[in-house]
Amino acid sequence: MSETGKANAKSDEAVLAEIGYQQELKRDWNLLQNFGVSFSIISVVTGITTLFATGLNVGGPAVMTWGWIAVSLMTILVGLSMAEIVSAIPTSGGPYFWSAVLAEPPHSAVAAWVTGWFNLVGQVAVTTGISYGCASLISSTATIVYPDQYTSTPGKIIAIHAGLLISHGLINTFGVRMLRLFNHSSVLLHSLGVGSLAIALLAKATSHQTSQFVFFKFYDGTGGWSERASPAYVAACGILFTQYTITGFDASAHMSEETKNAAWSAPLGVLTSIIVSAIFGYGVVLALLYSIQDLEGTLSAPQPVFKILLDVFGLVGAQIGMSLIILCVWHCGLFSVTSNSRMMYAFARDGGLPSKIFGVVDSRFDCPINTVWLSVVLAFLLALPSLGSSVAFTAATSIERKPRSPDGVIHSCTGIPDDEQSYGMDGSKKGRSVYMASQYQSESHRACGLS
Repeated sequence: MSETGKANAKSDEAVLAEIGYQQELKRDWNLLQNFGVSFSIISVVTGITTLFATGLNVGGPAVMTWGWIAVSLMTILVGLSMAEIVSAIPTSGGPYFWSAVLAEPPHSAVAAWVTGWFNLVGQVAVTTGISYGCASLISSTATIVYPDQYTSTPGKIIAIHAGLLISHGLINTFGVRMLRLFNHSSVLLHSLGVGSLAIALLAKATSHQTSQFVFFKFYDGTGGWSERASPAYVAACGILFTQYTITGFDASAHMSEETKNAAWSAPLGVLTSIIVSAIFGYGVVLALLYSIQDLEGTLSAPQPVFKILLDVFGLVGAQIGMSLIILCVWHCGLFSVTSNSRMMYAFARDGGLPSKIFGVVDSRFDCPINTVWLSVVLAFLLALPSLGSSVAFTAATSIERKPRSPDGVIHSCTGIPDDEQSYGMDGSKKGRSVYMASQYQSESHRACGLS
């Protein structure tokens, strides 16, 4: 390691010690890899592909295009707040620990506990949504490609879902060093791969929808809720298409104890992943909307994105395109388990989970193995209702947004205690260490342009 690298490592460990923790996880991730984790979990192609039917039917193209801009801008504001705080308090705990530090002493333990459980439930739900969505894509694609040999059933989708989760768990357990390689491949697939697919889609399409359709066509496929309630109600539901997609950027914070020069890299990872994903994803949405060849067929298709690819590229080209998308979704699920396990590990370390067994790092693999498999098991269990309900996947995606939105509000609205004290999960006084760490990192704030 270079002298600069050693200095950064010492600085990171010193900051972590001031916050009150020892360095247990291996710190060998750089800025690009930290960005890559959040970029992979946001995975715009995952949200766009799995919820494109929802977007088209709940508000239509107008809500999809303008809603994307509005939600992206609001998410950047959340990201700015998060980046400001993680630069001062770079821990794997993320939002729940920030709430403990920033809340007034009488409320810090409660704020941390509530935020932590909001964050945990939301992360489990998003892991479920990603993996179950990937399983659904695989199953629906197989049904279209092999209509005589394969029929999609809830049981088959659950089996695929389980297999995907196991693959994610195994790589996170035994291949922590390999995660960096998967990180690089994920960034390439999500950027160059999906970008090339979007460009090819526009170039190959024999006809294109008008800009009037793309930006101003409102469609209510909800059974008349725009009349029973109002178009605004349908639009409010429709923007969940974007809200579900641009989420997971707190992963950069959860990976901060494994990132070199975390006070600099983690906040940049948060912000750049949101901005790049928002811009890149908007291009993908526009490419798909402009390239719709058969509107009625696309609206009624079980997988609208596959229908668009099929109409433009033919069967072979659509298979290649869907294979690329499925690979991206698989990478998204892989790093969702990574981020989820780090948050659970930190939460258990601070007493937020019922057992301390989940707050242990395995020294052989430099990984919190227990929380890796806890996240896998919980993500599997949350998908089981789909065996008896066709709306289970939609329910999972809505659960994902409801808990994780408040956890961002809680830590953003709390403030540094007046007596400059910080408190642990159990309400015990920790002294001035975290406040001092916050002041110590003020130069990082200014360097990042965050304050």
